[in-house]
Amino acid sequence: MFDILLSERASKFQFPFVALPDPESLNEAPVRRRHNFVIMNGGIPFEDQLLERDRELCNECNLNKIAYTLCTGCVTVFCGSCVNEHLQKMTCNGDTKRFIDVDNLLKRPPYCERHPGNVCTVFCNRCLAFTCQACIEVDGVRNDDCSAHLASSAGMYRELQTKAKQALQEVHFWIHTLGNLQTQIENRIGHLNRLKLNADEMQQQRIAIKMEVFVDATRKVNEASTYLNSCREFADEYDQRDYVSVADLLKVTQILDFEPSREYLNVLVQDTIFHMRHMHYAPNCEALNCQPSMGVLVDREPIHFESCLAMAGTEMFDRVSSIAFTGDLGEDSRLMVVDRNRSACYILPLGEPLSRFVNGSIKMHYRGLKAIFSEKTEKFVVSPMGSPAQIVAFDLDGNAEKHGSHDNNTVIVDMCTGRHQETVLLERNPQFVEISVIDSTPTKNSFRPGPDVLRNPIAIAADDRGDYLLLDRHFNQVRVIDNAGNLKHSFGSADYLKIPVAIEYDMVKGRVLVASVSEGQNFLTIYDKRYNLEKAFELRGMRGMITSISYASSNVLFVSTGHFVYSFSSRAFEADA
Repeated sequence: MFDILLSERASKFQFPFVALPDPESLNEAPVRRRHNFVIMNGGIPFEDQLLERDRELCNECNLNKIAYTLCTGCVTVFCGSCVNEHLQKMTCNGDTKRFIDVDNLLKRPPYCERHPGNVCTVFCNRCLAFTCQACIEVDGVRNDDCSAHLASSAGMYRELQTKAKQALQEVHFWIHTLGNLQTQIENRIGHLNRLKLNADEMQQQRIAIKMEVFVDATRKVNEASTYLNSCREFADEYDQRDYVSVADLLKVTQILDFEPSREYLNVLVQDTIFHMRHMHYAPNCEALNCQPSMGVLVDREPIHFESCLAMAGTEMFDRVSSIAFTGDLGEDSRLMVVDRNRSACYILPLGEPLSRFVNGSIKMHYRGLKAIFSEKTEKFVVSPMGSPAQIVAFDLDGNAEKHGSHDNNTVIVDMCTGRHQETVLLERNPQFVEISVIDSTPTKNSFRPGPDVLRNPIAIAADDRGDYLLLDRHFNQVRVIDNAGNLKHSFGSADYLKIPVAIEYDMVKGRVLVASVSEGQNFLTIYDKRYNLEKAFELRGMRGMITSISYASSNVLFVSTGHFVYSFSSRAFEADA
């Protein structure tokens, strides 16, 4: 996909440069802002100067007018005259935007590939590529030599290829997800129809209420699927050409730009699955039993998730107990999801940015509980549920090997990676708490903190000093201990960590991220490298209570609840945000 042969041709030729026209003189085409570029091969509107293969004609009229505008609702392109009539008809609820958004190209001119270090300052209207002054003055590149223009700005072309590929990955992910969701809904409707045959009057009324919910969900999912398939089919017209031009790549990214609709799709999937599991929302039992805190009034900043994942392949998550993130490994970036009820571990690929989920997953049958990722071995380490059992390491392709074992009389509560990427286990039984370190041998060394140091530890992290951070639900604190089990420091309070759940340490910035829940709400509290409170957040929009978090200092935070995995951009909770 997107393969192109960039040949270089050079000859001495002095061509005339065309100045930008006055925007006021443009009647039919939308007005464009000026740019500090020398424009070759015509002026604005640039669509009129494109190569014939790249020009798109209006889908509405039969006047062979060039299309400038894309309607995002009906995925149709219009000329300047027809777009106004289309909007006045109110035939769809979509927005309109420039079909070929060349402004994005002109915001950041590329460096010349033929003359390293030179910024391209000349823009070709025919091929939408750039050249630098040296290409013209030294190499004699002509204004009609578009292959040379493309060779000069090949880096820009590769970047557009990547964006188009990511956009196609995302649309395939959404189509696959909604298709699986539709199958689940149809199965539920079929089940209700069978129940209806032998139901009494009261049961039939209840079934009718449930059926109404599922029929409405079917309508919404079908509408979204139809729209996504229209977008994909339209984009495929340009993606599957033998020669994919710069204009083709810009068209693909515009058609498959889901920034405005991504939140709607996330909420649609999340709410549909939630209604399939719980026909009527009931407050969390914790919210019924817990009284409002009478302590310090905590000021928390609300942040919302970017993406939501509800299933791996065709299987909806049943009880996610842990997640683990590889960090930014480019195309090898992965997220592991451990589903304790399904006795399965899933390895999921991630897109770009990393907060976007893409289609495809690997399933391993293993009765796991907690997962971490070792950067040293590039493997996921998963602890078993219950005792005794083997600890298993999975590579990125899902191949398993033994990683170690734990004592028959202890249960692994949590795991983390140490500062040297060793595996650290938090184990306990009714009599004691034990911390074990498994190195690459794998040799296991253990120590036991005293009962006055830890009472009810539920999570562990390791810092860059060689100490361990234990999240203790009895003290509502993070307890910092050394490798001999001695208490060095403690921080946090019940006001911020009422019911703590999970902890992560940011090895890059030295920060501590603590997830907690209270009264049906999800919270994230961040402490700086000196363990002082930095910021407190409320994570909004999620269904269910937090079960696990994974950060890995890669500009994205993953959070799991029982049935969903969410991603948050770390820009939302940076100290200077």
